[in-house]
Amino acid sequence: MEDYGIQSNSRTTSQSKKSSIILIGCLCSIGLCMSACYGVLTPFFPLEGSIKGLTSWQVGLVFSVYEFTVMCFSPIWGVMIGHTGSYFLYVAGVATSLCCNVLFGFLAYCPSQWYLIMCLTVRIVEAMGFSAAITAAFTIIASKFPDRIFTVIGFMESASGLGFMIGPMAGGALYQLGGFPLPFFTCAGILLLILIFSGTVMSGIPQTMATTEAHHIACWRLLTAISVIWSVLLVASGSAFITSTNPTLQPFLSTFGLTPFQVGLAFTGMGGLYAATTPIVGPFANKSSRTRINMIMISAIALAFVTFFLGPAPLSGLSPSLIRTLVAIGFFGISLGVYHVPQYQLMLDNAFRSGWPDSLQTHGLVAGLFNSSMSLGATIGPLAAGFN
Repeated sequence: MEDYGIQSNSRTTSQSKKSSIILIGCLCSIGLCMSACYGVLTPFFPLEGSIKGLTSWQVGLVFSVYEFTVMCFSPIWGVMIGHTGSYFLYVAGVATSLCCNVLFGFLAYCPSQWYLIMCLTVRIVEAMGFSAAITAAFTIIASKFPDRIFTVIGFMESASGLGFMIGPMAGGALYQLGGFPLPFFTCAGILLLILIFSGTVMSGIPQTMATTEAHHIACWRLLTAISVIWSVLLVASGSAFITSTNPTLQPFLSTFGLTPFQVGLAFTGMGGLYAATTPIVGPFANKSSRTRINMIMISAIALAFVTFFLGPAPLSGLSPSLIRTLVAIGFFGISLGVYHVPQYQLMLDNAFRSGWPDSLQTHGLVAGLFNSSMSLGATIGPLAAGFN
């Protein structure tokens, strides 16, 4: 009987590990795919927008409105997840993004006078789905893997970075192969497959919980804490650095005679190195709060330094160089990976210090705030760059 009990426990442990690996794989796959869907239009949309009569600022607005919507809705989903549960929010978010990719593909046939309005509308709704799915994913990570948060977040951020790498490259190739609709229809098909698989795997995830008045008071205390505001600004500034290249890098690289596919390849340097960096720095971020702060400070200085030489800045006195631009893009990815991974735990620690329990509601709020902070910077970056 004892041997049977030992074998039973061993089998249960093995099944639990297998389930955890499958769940992590699902979370990483959706992070990869949705990041790829976000960046798939980067190599060709500035060109398509100019054909439809859009200015550089309006192209930047199409990029920025996506992140602005994520910024606005992530905290809302973070609060709502206590009522809806993470599984429902995840499935609804992925399904919404899927439908919007199909709709965006058909915008190739939209009249010029309606083109900007329709692009903004579809991007806003798609961003609502994206923010819901990613907020749910971060909540699932924090609640299911409390002792391995950084490790799992590192894998997910690595997958997202890989998506940012693949998206522009695949977008440029598919655009040259089949025109404007093909990249978006391809994304929709992949999202459908992931939705079917991950929706089945995650169907057993809990959960709703009541949101009390005390929770709302703690929420506002968290959002007004100086340390949280400072962390929000840090995350936002990093996102602003990296997304400022979205509306401007493609025209700049085109001056070197690069095709849309080659421009997509140029973007892969940033995403690839980001993907390689995040799982490496995750264990270091686990060590202590001081280590996390040092990582953020060093990487922030690196981001500012690289930004100065990207282009380059007029004060540098340097002339444009394709090699230097590609190297700068690569260092962007490395610095951003070091910069972002420690931020989530800092916000979560502050939430616990502010009186929130270690619960789904807390993880949902912090996940929403983290995503919102990243999107705040990603909103400012393309808009500011569009004024050049």
